Amino acid sequence: PEVLAQHAGFLVTRGELEPALAAYRAALAARPDYADGWTALGSTLLLRGHADEALAAHDRALALAPAH
Repeated sequence: PEVLAQHAGFLVTRGELEPALAAYRAALAARPDYADGWTALGSTLLLRGHADEALAAHDRALALAPAH
């Protein structure tokens, strides 16, 4: 999952947000307890203007890693 998340981060830097979202979701499907992945997904969703989904992803990250 970490490699997928790193690839997604690269896609975000290129402005390829939809493929990045797909990569983050694939990483999280493989490892749903990956707090960093939820944080990154939330940030990317926010860039796309999906505030409610972004908040839910960030909430999930905090539930998994409260000190995150």
